[in-house]
Amino acid sequence: MTDSLAYNVPKILYASVVVVFTAKTEIDEQHLNQILNHEEHAGRFRTPESKLTQKIPV
Repeated sequence: MTDSLAYNVPKILYASVVVVFTAKTEIDEQHLNQILNHEEHAGRFRTPESKLTQKIPV
């Protein structure tokens, strides 16, 4: 950790709860298809066409 952020180390080490947020900066087609298939299985698309609108344009 850089010196400018060193003051946060004790806060993180001794906290009762630490929440870490992450984000995938690039989503390849395989990962997107996994997400869409999961969403479809969960019933989040009303029609098959609504799933297609979420695909990456080629």
